[in-house]
Amino acid sequence: MSKDKKVSVNQMDKLIKAYLPQPYTRKYEVGEDMIEVVINPTIGFLERGTFEKDVVDMVFDGNTYCPYVQEIAFAYGFLTHFTNVKTDIKADKLMEFCQSTNILEDVYRTIGKDAENIKNETIAMIEFKKELILKAKSDELYDSLILLIGKIGNTIEKLPQSFDLSKFKDFDMSSIKGLIENFTNTGTETQNIKSEEPVKQNIELKDLKK
Repeated sequence: MSKDKKVSVNQMDKLIKAYLPQPYTRKYEVGEDMIEVVINPTIGFLERGTFEKDVVDMVFDGNTYCPYVQEIAFAYGFLTHFTNVKTDIKADKLMEFCQSTNILEDVYRTIGKDAENIKNETIAMIEFKKELILKAKSDELYDSLILLIGKIGNTIEKLPQSFDLSKFKDFDMSSIKGLIENFTNTGTETQNIKSEEPVKQNIELKDLKK
């Protein structure tokens, strides 16, 4: 194999130029105006990674997953990276444009099977980030339980020998919780779960994209 003639970089460039799918132009007639949307069938490797990262960043508000943003995030990603459409606009305006022109169908058709591959890769990244967040919360809960167990152990050690724990065997969980708080003089902390607010109208895409 080493003795075979190698394909040079210049030859590779020629092949790429000759066989790379050409952009598709979707034309819209609006009165006397002709509006042209250029759709690129492919993007580079690095831009593909940027596309997927942009979408993942948009569907998370910190550590909160916002599924209602996913549709507009993908629309933003495909139009930004595959077309000449201006996407630095309000989310509602972008969705109205997609729905009235069916432009995304043309985008998916032009890209072909790779559009589905890109969506699947991005969804896999979203699921992975969700798992990381869940693991972090589980680790936090585990640490809290270890701390609580330690406090319970210290409390029991400080009880007088005449204190009969068997008296509390039929206590419900709320009673046991109250007993522990009385002896440790510490209250339990309740974490407020951040609720997801509904999508606000006229939300800026730049606010979604971190």
